Amino acid sequence: MTRLINIYKHLYIISGYPYVYHEKMKMLLLADLHLGYEEAMAEEGVYLPKAQLTYFKKEFDEIYEKINIEKLVIIGDLKHRFDKLSRQERSEISETIDHLKKKGISEIILVRGNHDNYVSPLLKKYDVKIIDYMIIDDMLLIHGHVDPLTYSDPSLDNINMIIYGHEHPSIVLRDRLGKIAKLPVFLDIPLKIDKKIIRGVILPAAGYYQLGSSITTDPEKYLSPITKKYGDINMMRPYAVLRGEGLLEMPPIYMMLDFIEI
Repeated sequence: MTRLINIYKHLYIISGYPYVYHEKMKMLLLADLHLGYEEAMAEEGVYLPKAQLTYFKKEFDEIYEKINIEKLVIIGDLKHRFDKLSRQERSEISETIDHLKKKGISEIILVRGNHDNYVSPLLKKYDVKIIDYMIIDDMLLIHGHVDPLTYSDPSLDNINMIIYGHEHPSIVLRDRLGKIAKLPVFLDIPLKIDKKIIRGVILPAAGYYQLGSSITTDPEKYLSPITKKYGDINMMRPYAVLRGEGLLEMPPIYMMLDFIEI
């Protein structure tokens, strides 16, 4: 039985996977898949097995067998290249959508990330909706590379939670002998926006190779303006993903400085 950890109303972390699930809407949420990464790295002389799509399909199928999923939202960076839609990206995006639709996913939405350039014509062909942000009840879904306060939308005033990606957060655990492991993490972080404290949930990258940057207490080292400008870094709480196995719930970062590498 897949363990679901409730983090807010109808929202759950899926233990062992870098995804969250909105139970009421039967919706799977993920960020930073970065399809096409291997081809881009090969152009720089780094050759990796084409694993990201394979792992995503495997993980999705495992979850789909245990959880009722009808919709899927990618919260930015479906693809990897900035400058074009590469051959691998085109092929793997098409394969991904075909796979999801064959499983019975009725709606696929891409919340635009900073890497999602040149993808609109392909996604239009598959009836995949592309939006800059999405509001579900009092939750804002946004990739995280843009400050949401730049949007003139009165409905944003009623937001009590922001779910975003972009950071690719991870944690390096260590002991007296040195490093133990680097693990992707969810980050539950208080955000102070216009004198109002709301919750932020930063998603780990769904891409198998996208372990990203280790969490730190220095706000300037984070990528998202949401984290930099509004985040209470010391009070953020990591949930480390033991991929395929479980979730390691941790205390706030200020209590862990002797056990993590920052």
